[in-house]
Amino acid sequence: MQVSPDGKKLVEVPIKPAESQSPAPAAITASSSKFFVQVGAFAQEGRGGPKDSDAAKAYYQRAVALGDEDAKKALERLRCPYTIKDKRGNVVTNLCF
Repeated sequence: MQVSPDGKKLVEVPIKPAESQSPAPAAITASSSKFFVQVGAFAQEGRGGPKDSDAAKAYYQRAVALGDEDAKKALERLRCPYTIKDKRGNVVTNLCF
């Protein structure tokens, strides 16, 4: 069990339901895909724990499987973190090495 610096216990949220649980209902809403995008962003930025790009990638992929376009963009940013912006600050392209 992981403990935060202030002594509180950290809880992991499983990505897949345990085999003993019934599968998720077929009518998963767009709000649940947004949840996975937000949790992925928290994992990527290290909010609530250490930075973990592998966990962020897993959450983003789960959101992509639910049809979220923002998650596709987040996966691309995770793969290619360097951006080129114009004078106004708008992203022109991402660089991948």
